[in-house]
Amino acid sequence: MLLTVSICTYNRCEILRKGIEAILAQRVPEGIEWEFLVVDNNSTDGTRDLILSYCARNSRLRYCFEPKQGVSNGRNLATREARGEIIAFTDDDIQPAADWLANIVRIATEHPDWAFFGGKVLPSNPEQFPSWLTPGHYSPLALLDRGDAPAILGLNTGLLVGANLTIRKKLMEVASFDPKLGLVKRITGSIEDEDYLQQALMAGRTGAYAPSSIVYTEVQPERLHWKYHLRWSWNHGWFNAMRWMPEWEKSRYNWLGAPGHVWRQGLESALRVPLSVFNPPELLHNLNRVLWAVSFIRRRRQLRANTRS
Repeated sequence: MLLTVSICTYNRCEILRKGIEAILAQRVPEGIEWEFLVVDNNSTDGTRDLILSYCARNSRLRYCFEPKQGVSNGRNLATREARGEIIAFTDDDIQPAADWLANIVRIATEHPDWAFFGGKVLPSNPEQFPSWLTPGHYSPLALLDRGDAPAILGLNTGLLVGANLTIRKKLMEVASFDPKLGLVKRITGSIEDEDYLQQALMAGRTGAYAPSSIVYTEVQPERLHWKYHLRWSWNHGWFNAMRWMPEWEKSRYNWLGAPGHVWRQGLESALRVPLSVFNPPELLHNLNRVLWAVSFIRRRRQLRANTRS
C-alpha cells in the first residue's frame, strides 16, 4: 500500500457526502495502491451510516471511529491505522482538484527527502467575498496560496494547513497532533497543524510548499463576517499561549508570563486602530492583532497562576 487518504469528520453528514465522492473520483496513476480512511470523531448524526454505505460499495474505503473529541485525536488515529507509507490529509468540506492525488504521488516520488508537503487551499466562491476580505485575512478561513513556486519551509516561514497536508508515515516517530491545541467540535483558531509541522522541523525533517497540490473549499457565509474573524483571532492567541517554543519566547522582557514582543504587538496595534478606521482591511488587521495579544496574555497569566498554586 503506497498511499492513504484521510478525512476526519464530526456531524457534517451532508457535506461529508460530497467530500467522499470527490475523493473516490480522483484520477490515480495505474498501478498505485491506495486506500481511503474516514474517521468519525464521535458524530451523533447519520455520519456512521453514511460512511458504511459507501464502504459496502467500495472496498477502498474504511471506517474508523475515534470517541475522543478533537481533530487531533482523529488524525492521530488515522496515522496509526494507515497502511500507506504516505498519508494525505484533507477535510470533509474540501473538493480536491481532479489530479490532486496524482500530483501527490508524483511529488512524493520526485522528492523522497520531503517528510511532509502541502499546497494550495483555494476558495470555490471568491465572488461572494466582501471587499475587506483580502488575502491578508485568509488564515481564519484555512485558505492558503503562496504562489506557483515550490519552497522549502522553515520555522520562521508560513507553514501549511491540514486541509491539504501530506506526510510520510514515518514522521509519527517524531511528531503527533496535540489534542490540547486542536479543533474540538466548532472551536476556531486551533494550531494543531502548525504545531505538528514545527515538531517535524525541529526534529530535522524537511517540509515543502508544493503549489501543484490543489484543493478547493466553499467558504461558509458565517465566515464572511468580522465577528468570525475576531473570534478566531481571540482563540488563536489563546491556543498559542499554551505552548512554549524557544524561538518564540526569546525577549528581553517578560511580564505575567508573556514575552515582551507580544505586549508590544498589542500596544502598537491598539494605537493604530483609530488611524485605520477608514480602511476596513487594515482596521480588521489591527483589531485582530489586539485581540490575539490580549487573549495570549490572559491565558499566560492563567497558566502562570495555576503553576504557582
